[in-house]
Amino acid sequence: MKSYGLVKLMEESAEVIQVAAKMIAYPKLIFGSKLHPDGTNLRTRLVEEIGDCYAALEFVVTKLDLSKKLIRERAEMKHKLFKQWDGEP
Repeated sequence: MKSYGLVKLMEESAEVIQVAAKMIAYPKLIFGSKLHPDGTNLRTRLVEEIGDCYAALEFVVTKLDLSKKLIRERAEMKHKLFKQWDGEP
């Protein structure tokens, strides 16, 4: 991949966004086993797309020699902030 995996990361991120949007549009399908009108299970698709996104992230981090330590620190900080926004202590 000549783009250091950045194009793949963009594609995979967009696919996560697409499934997340469908989950918002069909909230009753988020925790159920019912299928989306296109015949897919949105939870299964989200797991698959997040897995693909993880792979693209790992690829980009490696190709661009980014600091995993700094990424981890940023992720931990952001996770704490998300929990606050969600009302957790």
